[in-house]
Amino acid sequence: MAISSPTTPTAPSIGWRVPAVIVLCGALVSLVSFGPRATLGLFLTPMTVENGWGRDVFSFALAVQNILWGIGQPFAGAIADRFGTVRVLCCGAMLYAIGLVIMAYSTTPLMLDLGAGVFIGFGLAGCSFAIVLAAFGKLLPERTRPMAFGIGTAAGSSSDTEIESLLSYVGELNNVSFIRNGDPHTAKEAEAHLRLKWTNLKSRIATAEDFILYCGTKSSLSGKPYIIRFSDGHEEPAAQVLSSRLQLIRAKATR
Repeated sequence: MAISSPTTPTAPSIGWRVPAVIVLCGALVSLVSFGPRATLGLFLTPMTVENGWGRDVFSFALAVQNILWGIGQPFAGAIADRFGTVRVLCCGAMLYAIGLVIMAYSTTPLMLDLGAGVFIGFGLAGCSFAIVLAAFGKLLPERTRPMAFGIGTAAGSSSDTEIESLLSYVGELNNVSFIRNGDPHTAKEAEAHLRLKWTNLKSRIATAEDFILYCGTKSSLSGKPYIIRFSDGHEEPAAQVLSSRLQLIRAKATR
């Protein structure tokens, strides 16, 4: 009669593919991919002044970026399903980096359209939070997906909070006139007008810089720039005031 020796149970190995690690990595990807894009609007004034461009040149490049980002997402998702999420994220990151380099050295509108528009647009399609959320749906158990989707989306964009802060700032300005198409308006009227434009253009606005560019820069009807006239009589472009305020908001958030 054979006597079998008792087997010692082995402790289950803990791999890296646990929900907490997957969510953390996905949130980091969203943060890193959206970080540079969230600051593009800050380069509007220096790049246009340095190269002698109008605001329309920068606006067109970002419009191309948004369009190609949307067009590229279904294809990026299909490729991720076929060849794996990691490959798509890496290719998207490479396109993103190339776009940032081309944008930094742009001296013509065409170079800006190619870098900030084409390369960054397709790069975002391949490495933004849409790909991350799809990966969450595959890798995470059903009970953890809702929370993971919320964390991944929040990591990819804090723009609504920043935009609300900008709107509140405009509405609380004292003794200023908001000049729109040559007519003065109160701070509260300006806040209401900007909020209405934001509501109507939300499909085009992913960051606070987009909000400033599309809502807070100029009239959509006449193309005339918005001006803020302060109590001492001096005037500043509304886009410049909002951009400075946004930098202050972010500086406070990092303290």
